[in-house]
Amino acid sequence: MACESLPMSVSWGLLAAFICLVLLYGYRTMSVLQKLGVRGPTPLPFVGNLLTYRKGQNVAFREWRQNYGRVYGMYEGLAPKLVITDPEIVKQVFVKDFSNFPMRMPLCIPIGLPEETLIFADFSHHKRRRGILSPAFTAGKVKLMVPLVNRCADFLMENLDKLFVEETTFDAKQVFSYLTLDVMASTAFGVEVNSQKDPQHAFVVNARKVDLSVVGGMKPSLIIAAVLSMVVPMDVLEKWGLTVVPADAVSFFHSILETILTMRIKQQPNERRMDLLELMRAAREEHCLDLPEEFEKSLSADEVTTDAISFFLAGYDTIAGLLGTTAVNLARYSDMQDKLLQEVATVTEEQGYVQNEDIQKMEYLDMFLMETLRMDSGARFPRLCTQDTEISPGLTVPAGVEVIIDSDSLHIDPEYWPEPETFIPERFTKEESNKREPFTFIPFGQGPRTCIGMHLALMATKITLVRILQKYRFVAFNVTVEVNELNKAADLRLTDHGLGFFVRNQWVKLERLDY
Repeated sequence: MACESLPMSVSWGLLAAFICLVLLYGYRTMSVLQKLGVRGPTPLPFVGNLLTYRKGQNVAFREWRQNYGRVYGMYEGLAPKLVITDPEIVKQVFVKDFSNFPMRMPLCIPIGLPEETLIFADFSHHKRRRGILSPAFTAGKVKLMVPLVNRCADFLMENLDKLFVEETTFDAKQVFSYLTLDVMASTAFGVEVNSQKDPQHAFVVNARKVDLSVVGGMKPSLIIAAVLSMVVPMDVLEKWGLTVVPADAVSFFHSILETILTMRIKQQPNERRMDLLELMRAAREEHCLDLPEEFEKSLSADEVTTDAISFFLAGYDTIAGLLGTTAVNLARYSDMQDKLLQEVATVTEEQGYVQNEDIQKMEYLDMFLMETLRMDSGARFPRLCTQDTEISPGLTVPAGVEVIIDSDSLHIDPEYWPEPETFIPERFTKEESNKREPFTFIPFGQGPRTCIGMHLALMATKITLVRILQKYRFVAFNVTVEVNELNKAADLRLTDHGLGFFVRNQWVKLERLDY
C-alpha cells in the first residue's frame, strides 16, 4: 500500500515544486522596479497593472503620473516598464543615450511581414533603412504628393455633401478613416481607391485585415497567439498562421507592389506617378547615399512591401484620429473656428484644390493642430534599454527593461503648460514656442526615431481641413444615450476605445457656409 502511494506523493511534490518555481519566477520578475527604488502602482501577480487599462489607458497613465511623479514604474504582465515624463530624462533617452535605447521591445508574436519593420527594427537595421527612406519623407518630397491628397479629398467632399444633405450626425473619426485609407493607398501603394463608394474593393478588404488601430478589434487568433507564445516558438506560430498581419493580405499587397514596380521600371521618369512608392523604388536604385560602406544601400522588394504596409499601420489610425478630434474641437470652440474660417477664406479665394503654399501661410491652422496634438493625441514612445544606463543621478535602467516616454502626461504638466486643461492655440505662436523648454512637446517623438511620416501626416491633415472649411463649418453634438441608436443605424462603433490614439467620442454635424 505504501509503494502504491509513492507515485502519487511524487506527483504532488512535483506539482508543488512547479508552482513554487512559477511563483519564484513571477516574484523575481516583479521585483525589478522595487530594486531600482522607483515608486508605482502595486501590480497583481502575472497580470501586473494591465487591468487598470480598462478605465482607459490615458486615464491610467495620468492618474499614475499624478500619484507617483515624473518617473515611476509599472508592469504590463510580468514586463517591468519605467515611465518617464521628465523633459531632461526624455532628452537623455531620445538623443544623448539613443544608442542604449535604440528600439522597441520585440513583439511576443510574429508580425508576418517578409522583412523586419522599421517600427521594430534593431539599431543597425533601423539606421540603414532610415538612411535610405528619409530622403523620401522630407518636406520637399512630400510636397510632390499634394495632388494625390487633393484627389482623395475630392472623394471625401462627395461623402460630406451627402451627409450634409441628409442632415446626418456622424462619427468624424470613422468618416475620416475612409479618407486616410484612400490617402495611404494612393501614397504608399500607388493605387487609387475610393473606399467610400467601393468598400468591397480588394484593396479595402485586405487593408481592413491589417487594421489593428483599436485593441477592441483585435482578432481572437492574436490573443491565442499571445498566450501560446509563452510555450510555442515564434516560427511555429507563424507556420500556424498566428501572425499580426495575415499571410493572404501580405501576399495581396506584395503582388500589387511587384506589378506596379515592374511597370514603373519600364516607364519614362516623367510618366511615373509621384508617390512614396516611387520614391522608395528610386531608393532601390540609388547607391550614393551617405551610409557606411558595410551597409547595403538599396531596398529589396520584400523591404518595400514591408515598409508600405508599415506606413499604412502607422498612419491610418493616427491621421483619422487627428482629423476627427480637430473637427470636434472646432465645433466646441466656435469663436476659434470663426477665426480659422477667416484665415481659410483669405488664403484660398476659390473652393477646391489646395496648394502646399496655401497651407504654409496658415499660421492659425498650424497652431490649432498643435494644440489638438498637445491635448488629445495620447502618444507614448517605448524604448528598450539594451545596456545598463544611468538616465539621471541615482537611477540606472537595467538592460532588458523598457522605458515608456509618456508624452500625453508631459503635455499637460502645469509646470510647462499654464492652464493645461484649457484649449489655447496661441501657445504655439513663434514667440511662445521659442520660450518653451525643449522636449516638453513631442507629439511625433524626437531624435533618430522621430516619426518618419510626420510631414505627410500634417500635410494631408491640413489640406483636408482646408478643403472642408472652404464649404462647411462643424457643429457640436452632445453625445448621450442617443449615440447607441446612431451606432446601430450607421453600423459604426464609438471611438472611445481607450487604447488607441485620439480616444474621445467624435460626433459632429455640418453647417453650410453662407459665403
